[in-house]
Formats: sequence, structure tokens, C-alpha cells
Amino acid sequence: MTSLPASDRQHDLDLALSAVDAGLAVVRGADDRAVLRLKGPNDLVTAVDLATEDAVVRTLREGSPLPVQGEEGSPQEDADDRWVVDPIDGTANFVAGLPLVACTLARLSGGEPVVGVTADVTTGEVVWGAYGAGTWRRAAGRDVRVSTVGVAGVRERGLGRRGGCRAGPRGGRGRHGCAG
Repeated sequence: MTSLPASDRQHDLDLALSAVDAGLAVVRGADDRAVLRLKGPNDLVTAVDLATEDAVVRTLREGSPLPVQGEEGSPQEDADDRWVVDPIDGTANFVAGLPLVACTLARLSGGEPVVGVTADVTTGEVVWGAYGAGTWRRAAGRDVRVSTVGVAGVRERGLGRRGGCRAGPRGGRGRHGCAG
């Protein structure tokens, strides 16, 4: 696993949070949910997907020299160090008016995720994590650390595997079989 220096990690995390905010603004301001094209049988693309990706990619490119791989139209980069963007994770839900939609992105270093951010379009809740910095949640304008276990800790402890989760503040399990 490639780790970033703390200053680079913080810069990338701040940039990722800004990029997701730019994406949320586009999705939340959208009125048109019409499908422009199909990429596959259940893989829809809307004008909002394209506009959201454009806003996220523009923000990332303003703050980082790394290539960006976007789901909807940005070049499909395969560099080991890059940003990966899913502007509307849940486009079918978005088109149907269902509130299960997120804007998601990650920063890869050496082909491994080192920063990840996902934002719930409906509630505005944002969850992010960075290698070596734990996982955080922002809801109602408040940031709360939800885990100190980094990616390496998850692998070492077997967290995330069904039946393997035993860590957490109360030793309990969340709804996915993992402490939350």
C-alpha cells in the first residue's frame, strides 16, 4: 500500500471535499432527469451526470496535476496515481426520483485508494476517509470521526468480512455485519 505524506493527504482530502461539494451543487440544482443515452441495459446517463462530472473534474484539475478518470465522459485514465469519479452513483434512482443517490470520488496512489469521499445528495451527509487518518462523517454541519482504523487495519483485523467484525466503540455490529 502506498501512503501519501500527511501534507499531501490533507491537500488531496480538502480538494476531494471541495470537488464533491461542487458536484452536490449541480445535482441539487437540477430539474431535468431525462435520460440522454444508455451505456448498458440498466446503465443510464443524464445531462445532470455530465454536468456533475464536469464540475467535479474541473475542481480536481484546478487543484491537482493528476489525471482524472470519470465514469461519464472524462478520459479513461489507467495511471496508478489518479482521481476516479462517479458523479451520480445511483443514476437510475436519480431518474426515478428516489433519494438513494451519491456523488463519489477517490484518489489512487500506486493503484490503491488513499482518499475517498462520498456525499449523499438527498441529506447532504458526507463520509470520507484517508489512508492513515481514519474515517469521518459530516452531518448537520458537524464533523465526527467514525473510525481510526485505516485501510491496512481493516485488512489486518479482517474487518469488512462477513462475521469478522468485532471492533468498535461498543464492540457491536452495524447493519452490514461490521462495527460502525
